[in-house]
Amino acid sequence: MPPQLVLKSGALSASIRPDKGGALAALDAVRDGEALPLLRTPEPGEFQAGSMVLAPFSNRIADGFTFEGTYHPLAVNREGERFPIHGDAFQKAWTVARADETEAVLSLDGAFGPYRYRAELAYTVDGPALHMRLSMTNTGPRLPFGGGFHPWFHKDAATRLQFRAQNVWLETADHLPDRALALAQTPEWDFSGGKTVPARFLNNAFTGWDGLARVEQPSQGIATVVTAAAPLDVLIVHTREDAAFICAEPVSHGVDAHNAPGQPGLVPLDTGETLDLAMSIAWTALD
Repeated sequence: MPPQLVLKSGALSASIRPDKGGALAALDAVRDGEALPLLRTPEPGEFQAGSMVLAPFSNRIADGFTFEGTYHPLAVNREGERFPIHGDAFQKAWTVARADETEAVLSLDGAFGPYRYRAELAYTVDGPALHMRLSMTNTGPRLPFGGGFHPWFHKDAATRLQFRAQNVWLETADHLPDRALALAQTPEWDFSGGKTVPARFLNNAFTGWDGLARVEQPSQGIATVVTAAAPLDVLIVHTREDAAFICAEPVSHGVDAHNAPGQPGLVPLDTGETLDLAMSIAWTALD
């Protein structure tokens, strides 16, 4: 099986790297004979992919966590980070279970700290949309699971972002949650009407997200639309002032939810139980 799988549906093409964390390496659309990249293509050796899979949890956990009276330490898994981040699925080679022109199904036996799980990742192209489904089955002791997807979209001075949510979490200098602000009272953080992506550092979790986000690229004349199903009701938005990307990450829980009261968004799984996560990316021409 080649290291890169290519799926095609009409004008849409998706390239998948099972050997690189099961990542979506590229997603391209053809418009008027021109190939338009819908996701950012990383430079050689970069951490980013076009879209990464986050399992068995999303974002950072402050060192470790306590669950049902037992403390579970976690090791840092990425150079330059102070805390463990995004689990291990994005760092492992996945096995190709089956693949054809429109669908690829991958599998992984994961192990991160106390977590033991078997994951299945399916990519399917249909018309102008790519559908992604991640299933995690707990093969270890009862633990709280979560996860999501981490797409990297292009960003230039004209890129616009639109989505609806209820709250935004500000962060500490260590990129851990600080406090939540209601978007109804803080219009500068409200993207519901669509706004140009600010030319500054953003790394914030938006909770109460309705599962729909739109990234418009006027310079290309296209928009990409992200649709996520429950329990993916948190959108993490990340960019930097000098960066040519904007991340809009559908995830099932906030940053360091393992250490928040009640562990909101995390799903306790007994041995043999499964958590399913799904999202789609579709493209359309701008009017």
